[in-house]
Amino acid sequence: MNKGKHLLLLLLVFFLSFSVLQAQITRQTGMIRGVVKDSNDQPLPGVTITLSGPSMMGKATDISREDGSFRLPAIPPGNYTLVAELQGFKTLTMSDLVVRVGLTVTLDLKLETSPLEEQVTVVAKAPEIDVQKTKVTTAVTSEEISRLPLNRSLTSVLNLVPATVGTLSTYSGSVHGTDWNGVTYEVDGINANCPTTGGAFGTPQFDAIEEIEVVTGALPAQVGTTGGAFVNIVTKSGGNTFSDQAQVYYTNDDLAQVLFPDEQLKSMQIGKPSFSLYNVDTSAMLGGPIIKDKLWFFTDFAFTKSSTWSPFRPTTILGTYYDQYKVPNQSFRGNIKLTTEFSKKLRFYTYFSVSSSKSMYEGWSNKTEDSTFDSKPKQYVGTANLTWIPNADSFIDFRINLNQLDFPITARSGSDHIGYQDGYTGYIWGGIQSWESFMTRHTSQASIRGTHFQDNLLGGDHEMGAGVEFQFGWDRYAYARQQPMQWFYWDGNPYYWRGRYGTTGPTEFGDGLLSFTNCGSGSDDSLKDLYEYRIGGYLQDNWTIKNRLTLNLGLRIDYYNGWGGKARTTGTTGLAYEIGQTLEPQIGFNPFGPFEVPEIKDVMSFTSFSPRLGLSYDLFGNGKTALKLSYARYSEQVPVMWFSEVSPAVMGQY
Repeated sequence: MNKGKHLLLLLLVFFLSFSVLQAQITRQTGMIRGVVKDSNDQPLPGVTITLSGPSMMGKATDISREDGSFRLPAIPPGNYTLVAELQGFKTLTMSDLVVRVGLTVTLDLKLETSPLEEQVTVVAKAPEIDVQKTKVTTAVTSEEISRLPLNRSLTSVLNLVPATVGTLSTYSGSVHGTDWNGVTYEVDGINANCPTTGGAFGTPQFDAIEEIEVVTGALPAQVGTTGGAFVNIVTKSGGNTFSDQAQVYYTNDDLAQVLFPDEQLKSMQIGKPSFSLYNVDTSAMLGGPIIKDKLWFFTDFAFTKSSTWSPFRPTTILGTYYDQYKVPNQSFRGNIKLTTEFSKKLRFYTYFSVSSSKSMYEGWSNKTEDSTFDSKPKQYVGTANLTWIPNADSFIDFRINLNQLDFPITARSGSDHIGYQDGYTGYIWGGIQSWESFMTRHTSQASIRGTHFQDNLLGGDHEMGAGVEFQFGWDRYAYARQQPMQWFYWDGNPYYWRGRYGTTGPTEFGDGLLSFTNCGSGSDDSLKDLYEYRIGGYLQDNWTIKNRLTLNLGLRIDYYNGWGGKARTTGTTGLAYEIGQTLEPQIGFNPFGPFEVPEIKDVMSFTSFSPRLGLSYDLFGNGKTALKLSYARYSEQVPVMWFSEVSPAVMGQY
């Protein structure tokens, strides 16, 4: 293990040195490259290339080299107009030029000679085929996202992508054969995987998404901790003109009809179907300039509220009738993003979002309303990104991020009641049957990524990248219950074993059946911590030879360490504690008393090496058809839940 750490440290020092000298282009942008020729197919040097569009501050420019090649890197996704100018030639204007996230657009421009100042306008989309990179990718644009009136969620967007099936949010989906744990998420260049479960964590509000890139194969070395699928989300940034939008979607129970009258449903001891009683989905957004070409803003919020019938089966328990109840849900989410350009060499943006929701938890067919929970998560996400452009051929991105989820699940009627459960009918009533939960999930991370373009080296042009990433994750699960007792009945008999075996006295298993939780009554009394950190680094070179053949050469190295933190409980008091005292001479401890488990270091500790190799060949040299081959090795993420059981549970129910 020490040798692995030392090797990784040396490599990371090299990566840092490399990235300072060179630098990695952000994965939230695309690039335009191409060649300018005259009518005789001869390269034209000295042509001024200018790109402008509403998604970019100012303009991007380049001058074609001796071989006629030009390059415009770090272009935000959007539609652009490109102008090519050279004295003695007609000015060429190409409009409706589409740039996608992570896409390299290759153009073949031809200028015609002219003694006069003339202009040729081409109204046509450039090829959206990346002939330089081997990755298999699908882009979902904001226009496509806006056309989804219902099920407005990230999951519904991903279902538009070929090779994506199932529901990733419920850990049952797959992307290109990779299960839910193999999907890596990024939002504006920041990893967005939950440290506990590995699923999506802190993804933006639906209407704030500018574009989603879904990579389903041949991932480059920049993408780590993945099983072979990558979801790259870029949020909106505003622009030089103000834009706004507000919308409301509403449905109610007029869309459903129950054919059986209430009296008949009651006689059959069943409830109404669990259809939606109403659903309100509102959102609004506003973006624009604070200072044109200097400071932009974008903000949005969304509020949803809905209600459905629970699947509860109405019944009478111990003379009290329990009717079917409604399951309410509501949520709020908002974010703001500020984008600025301090100078042509320094760009900066910051992003902050907050979300909260409240919904009924465990509204099951066998649980009365007074035995259910309220789920009330709140999440805060903050990101800052600084892009430094030391020269026309180099870019360096510095990023930091904090992401925290506080997730309490509390008893709707309080946890100070005895919970009852009938082992014969299955019904649960009177109070909760388990415990309240207070969860915290946190990630903090920082990264340096850079790209340097080097032409005419070893017979070709290079896009060389390097980066270093650090990520820390923390999970806390705390338990609480004021009344620790759970009382079991059997078919209405409060003496469980008598009722089960039809006796009037105690059986060989006992008389009645009770259980007790061993946690304290406060949210900090009984808890368990899990930690992880990951250090990753990569080298990547896209080596293009004669503008036709591109070799993608990459290597990624990641070191992971996960461990169990301290776990403790104050225990409970009263009858449960006294019962535990009688057991202590036999088992050596009081299961309902206080105890603490020390940290368990290096539960999961390993170093992974992931080569990423590819070849792309522009078959006809026009940027429209490419032959691609690739080989890649991936190392999946390790959510802390995978090693949770290594640390003994401080929460028990006996």
